[in-house]
Amino acid sequence: MMESDTGQARTSTAVAAGPADEQALERARRRRSDLHGVLVELESALAAPASGRVTAWSLRVHEALVELGAAFERHIAVTEGPDGLFESVTSHAPRLAGTIDELTRQHRQIRQSVGDALDAVHRAADAAEPFSTSREAVLDLIEQLMRHRQRGADLVYEAYAVDIGGGD
Repeated sequence: MMESDTGQARTSTAVAAGPADEQALERARRRRSDLHGVLVELESALAAPASGRVTAWSLRVHEALVELGAAFERHIAVTEGPDGLFESVTSHAPRLAGTIDELTRQHRQIRQSVGDALDAVHRAADAAEPFSTSREAVLDLIEQLMRHRQRGADLVYEAYAVDIGGGD
């Protein structure tokens, strides 16, 4: 039995994963782990002191954001791409199409948020705005990514009763 969003117990309707599904799951697991590692690096860069050293702080955060953007694009490729996770889930659990649509929408939002965070860091480096403003933009991005990862893990579990892992 699983617990629904309302807290009520419900029976899992997961379908066993076939070989193609296993391949899609493994690719998604690897990208999930990569993304987790990049998030840890970004958080470390963000947590570093910025006061009195905004240029160095901005450079480190910028580099971490660029790597995050690349890792997120790889994540999108293995989820939305041909033979990707979303295709696999859709073929085995069509009832989850709405969740896949929402995750795909989140991909677009997060992609935009990465660009917005990069812009905010550039403005801080140029002293056009306080570094605390760019720090908040990056924290908002991290929160979006954490929620997205949680929803993606829920999707996989609902489809296959498989824990895709936290990436750590």
